[in-house]
Amino acid sequence: MANIDSKKLVELFEKAFSNSVTYKRIGNATNPFHIIFDGVEYYVYIKNVSSAHFDNSDVWRAQLTGRDVLQSIKESDVAFILLGYDDANDVYATWNPHQLKQRIGTAKSPSLYSRLSIQEEAAKTGVFVKKDLNNNQEVLVFRREQIVDYLVNLDQFFPDTSEYVAMGSRRRTEANKAYRELVSPKRINAFEQYLIDDTDDEEFARSYARAMRLLVNDNYISKNRKIFLACNSLSEYMDAYKAFLELEEIKKLDSDNGKLFTDALEAYILFLQEDSDMEEVEDEDNQENGLPEETQEDGEKTAEITDWETPFMDSNGNLTRIANPELLELLKPDLLSEYQSLPAAYNTILEFYGEDRFPNMQMKDWNNLFKTINWDDPAGLNEREAERQKKKQKRNKLWVQTPDGEILNDNQVQKTFVRAIEKVGPELVRSFNIQYLGDNLVTEVFNENYATSMKPVTGGYYVNTNSSTGKKYEILKEINRHLEEIDRNLVLIIHLI
Repeated sequence: MANIDSKKLVELFEKAFSNSVTYKRIGNATNPFHIIFDGVEYYVYIKNVSSAHFDNSDVWRAQLTGRDVLQSIKESDVAFILLGYDDANDVYATWNPHQLKQRIGTAKSPSLYSRLSIQEEAAKTGVFVKKDLNNNQEVLVFRREQIVDYLVNLDQFFPDTSEYVAMGSRRRTEANKAYRELVSPKRINAFEQYLIDDTDDEEFARSYARAMRLLVNDNYISKNRKIFLACNSLSEYMDAYKAFLELEEIKKLDSDNGKLFTDALEAYILFLQEDSDMEEVEDEDNQENGLPEETQEDGEKTAEITDWETPFMDSNGNLTRIANPELLELLKPDLLSEYQSLPAAYNTILEFYGEDRFPNMQMKDWNNLFKTINWDDPAGLNEREAERQKKKQKRNKLWVQTPDGEILNDNQVQKTFVRAIEKVGPELVRSFNIQYLGDNLVTEVFNENYATSMKPVTGGYYVNTNSSTGKKYEILKEINRHLEEIDRNLVLIIHLI
């Protein structure tokens, strides 16, 4: 089957709307493109669907190429419709709009699968055919001319979509932003690096990051996103993730993997809450707010910004910082001279923005901004960089005082943790039967799956240190609870510093 070129794919799509007075293209983009139909906006991307060239010839697929182009679509609140077109049968295959957004950026060319047999069935019968696939996805196939009926009844075919749009709309900016952070590949990458820095254990970091990528890429989170989208911000996610872990399929997944997903998700959410301004994820927020994505070019940082106002506006629509380089150049003769001319600078503002751009701002407000201009760093980029570096360098450490007054506070949290267990007594801690990753925290068996994390202690035992600093802190607190039942004089004093 020959592939249809992109222009022809769009022409065939729009032909189905020839009798609709509520259909309209938005903007000049070709494919993917932006439309409004019956008062609802959609991003539409049409690809050829063809054989996946597997041993099973019934397996067909469309590939989600164009990662850079699609990134802005992923960050928007508008539903994303991917259509795989089968020219021979004149049918579309499509997939859950919200789950599609989660696939953007997860690979160079993520594949969305269909079946030739149901494409032929849909073409022959004119019936919408839906099939569950083996990868936690479902595909819907219908005749091309039925695209209008599909969009009209989108909420019926994929009921979670309407819920996502409502709960994740711009009216709940913080809730929507929190959810995007939860499923962001960049966040997970930053999480992995954070754990490496925190524990000096790459195997442990990779295991937690792999667990999070599986939850995101295999749509476990997106299928149950209402749990998280019900929260107004990341600060409420600690309760949400516990409800998520109670779902039967997640409980089974977690149980089959030694409770890895419980620990990984808890550590990930703590990371999101505590390190939301880390450098590794700042680019996403910058793009959303109009700030630059910094890149390396000839050894120096470069930045291209098209909107110098939106990032520096308060809730009343007033400007809080003058950062536009074009405007700053115009203001220099008025402000960077021996004799400042504030009225002239104010007139420059009015000529540059007009009277309607910032209607609530008076001359005194602009004068206050003139006084605070940092001509060396007007957008505060260097300040932001310094703050990010400061946050990056701040890592929690364990501080433990034993009953005999000894202070345990090693640079490596892992070492402090093991020494604390040694002080309590591995045999005693083992008797508490604290379960971690499917086994007693103190075990006689060397677990090859966590080879670099199994640390030997007195008595021929091993302690599994494959955990974040926060988790180690919680484990020590649990040990303390057992010690209190025996003798309060045995209790450790524990702090995160």
